[in-house]
Amino acid sequence: FPKHADLLVYDQNTNGVFLDHWQSPAIRGLVLRYAARLIQEGHLTLDDLPPEASWDRFFQVLETQPTLWTDFMRELDEIKQQETAGLVNWLKSRYDIPWETNPTQPIGSDMRRVVPYKALDTLVFILHHEPYRQRFLKSGVRLVVGGRAFGDYRLMLEILQGLIAEHKLEERIAVIPDYNIGMAQRHIYRGVNAVLMLSQKLQEAAHTSSQKGMSNAAISVSVRNGAALDWLRDWSEDFSGDRGNGLWIEYEGRHPSDPAYLDWLQQLAREHRDWMQEGDLTSRPSAESLLTDLEELGATWRDPSKRVLRQYDALKTGMVDADLTYRQARGILAFPEAKRRMV
Repeated sequence: FPKHADLLVYDQNTNGVFLDHWQSPAIRGLVLRYAARLIQEGHLTLDDLPPEASWDRFFQVLETQPTLWTDFMRELDEIKQQETAGLVNWLKSRYDIPWETNPTQPIGSDMRRVVPYKALDTLVFILHHEPYRQRFLKSGVRLVVGGRAFGDYRLMLEILQGLIAEHKLEERIAVIPDYNIGMAQRHIYRGVNAVLMLSQKLQEAAHTSSQKGMSNAAISVSVRNGAALDWLRDWSEDFSGDRGNGLWIEYEGRHPSDPAYLDWLQQLAREHRDWMQEGDLTSRPSAESLLTDLEELGATWRDPSKRVLRQYDALKTGMVDADLTYRQARGILAFPEAKRRMV
């Protein structure tokens, strides 16, 4: 609507991840309970909370109350461990996946459409390449992988399943063959501790998977692309008063850091020409960078003091920056009534 640009509001949002649908009832109950306590003690009013305002004010005030904040993070960690145990039990009962509950072993997910630009091959190469595979095993991280596969790229899931069988990786990698939105909402995004966001450079948009995970205190491990540029700060960027809230995955460049990965991918691309153009190879996520992030994630989960803070920061980001439906609605309602009718 070029003639009506002055009537439009852009709130840095690209989709509608509805927090009420995706957030665990247990986590939502925790937040509401602490919000009620802050109201009772005179630190907040109802007007400081959704739908009238964002959750930003709640988190700001909570962090000014050290005892409450510490108790909140402890209870969040307890709830998250219960949700993760529920995911493990569901995987075991539905797919006979031989996992046990272990709070020091985080579970990450890569549950997205299996198409070339979403770069599942970056993760598959880590399991294919012996030095990387050994580093992954030492990290302690477990991963659930799946999604609807399209075209010849579905071969990537077959390669992944072959690697799991060949190297006996069943206790570390679980493939979900019948992924659907129901299990995503009830089990996967409530239980995982991290969400991977892999994609070809300049081809990611909304990062909805990360937003669903963060609303349930899962860490975003993401490429520098799309909507995450608005809200993700790497843990290495911590500084006083503004902590990092996730992990960046870097891209391969003109001078690639992973020649073995690109050689392997180039060979596959020659055999399946619809996957990618030759020039796209240097715009893939770096396998080395992803692996380093997984190592960092595993080390963090073995340190309870770090784990509880990182989960809290993920939840805060999910509820403040990924609360897109309410934010967009508030933006529309901010129009004068006459302008809303015109739009």
